[in-house]
Amino acid sequence: MMLLFGLLRSISALLRRVVEWKHNRAQNAYEVTETAFRDLGTSCKTDEVALGRPLDYAQQLRLLKAYERREVARDRWVAAAERMNRGKNVDGTVRSFSSMRLPYTFGLIDMAFIMRVLDNLGIMPRFEQPILERLYAILFN
Repeated sequence: MMLLFGLLRSISALLRRVVEWKHNRAQNAYEVTETAFRDLGTSCKTDEVALGRPLDYAQQLRLLKAYERREVARDRWVAAAERMNRGKNVDGTVRSFSSMRLPYTFGLIDMAFIMRVLDNLGIMPRFEQPILERLYAILFN
């Protein structure tokens, strides 16, 4: 069972790392679009004050597009944060299994699995003794 548990732990850790990486990328993209929107908003306000009237349609459209890009990036970041939290919860659940006590038969399941894999790879030696051959035939045929 330790083999299967180790495999499950490694998969959950790998998925957690990938989700955290995607979250960091989404957060960085949101920060960049937020900064660009703030800078554009500040320059638009400065231009309005300098002109003494509202900006023309092109400037307002640029500001609207920057706002939409910011909101899309924010939604992606929020979704990535939710996925990261779910991934951490799954990883925590898998880690909680490490404190459980299991019967010895689960170790036999691991060994049977390893022996089957070795047999399929052609590494498992053939035993010449009739009792072991009969036991091998019962387990794997």
